Amino acid sequence: RNCYFQRCRYGLYLDNSQRNILTGNICSYNGVAGFYLDFSNNCYLNNNTASNNSSIGFYLNWVSNNRLENNKSLNNGGPGFSMSKSSSNNLKFNLSANNNSQGFRNFGASNNNRLTNNISSNNQGASGNGFSVENSSNNYFAQNTADLNQTYGYYITGTSTSDTFEYNNWIGTPSGTASDDSAVYNGCGPNTSFIFRYNYWS
Repeated sequence: RNCYFQRCRYGLYLDNSQRNILTGNICSYNGVAGFYLDFSNNCYLNNNTASNNSSIGFYLNWVSNNRLENNKSLNNGGPGFSMSKSSSNNLKFNLSANNNSQGFRNFGASNNNRLTNNISSNNQGASGNGFSVENSSNNYFAQNTADLNQTYGYYITGTSTSDTFEYNNWIGTPSGTASDDSAVYNGCGPNTSFIFRYNYWS
């Protein structure tokens, strides 16, 4: 609680560690990731900040039933929040901004997660999407905002299917600028289906 971790390989690394509470911590200038949860379940991360790390801000790998609320991931070299092979996690009221990749990334069969009331803003680079879903299904996105990201607001690809997007916002950059983005990219096959309803594009 309320600790500062910098210039390590990882700021805070939980390996097969359950039911932890991390609150008010700052992880900056670390070599790989600010916060790394590996095979660690039923944890609660609240009001933490990952900034200026070489790669990922918050990385969840092979985890489930974690809650991330009111965290910030800023100016990292990779994605702000990234989930791999992780299911049934709940991310809400988090901010991911100015990272050099996706704001929020679900990939590698990260299924049945809920992302609500998050903001993904001004994330840059070739993969500078607001929210990415790659080979992951049955995820729920609601009341999130993708704002001024370099590529797409919401990016879906691979074998993803049955993801739901409702009441989300997308705010694009001015047309013709270097980071002119688009609202939604769907690169999935013809036998996939998604729910998009009550979203607002501007």
